[in-house]
Amino acid sequence: MKHRIWNYNNPHPKGLATGDCVVRAITIARDTDYLEQRLELQRFNRKIKGKGYKYTEVLKKYFKELGYEWTPFQSVAGQPRMRGTDFVKLYPEGTYILKVARHIVTVVDGVYQDIWDSTDRVVYGMWEVV
Repeated sequence: MKHRIWNYNNPHPKGLATGDCVVRAITIARDTDYLEQRLELQRFNRKIKGKGYKYTEVLKKYFKELGYEWTPFQSVAGQPRMRGTDFVKLYPEGTYILKVARHIVTVVDGVYQDIWDSTDRVVYGMWEVV
């Protein structure tokens, strides 16, 4: 039997499938309340005078404050970039927040947790949730 690497998970309190991947991913990874997590991100963005909590540079600062280190996945000339299916083979255990092409998603013990399957997207980097 093939190992399933994606699981439907929507922590939005009303079950809405909105464009909130940043809040959704962090809520799942940190096991926090969705609305409280969104407020925390908004406050942090104001504190650092960021462009918005959905911007990668703001997220890098937010996660650094939490103690999560950014690990980029560099491209190698002539080699295909890492995709989600590759990531879960390399990191089968642990909790990670991934920056993939035009999306943020949480992976828990080798399974993407989100409202849609983004395992085919290129992975640009990760934060390990410790």
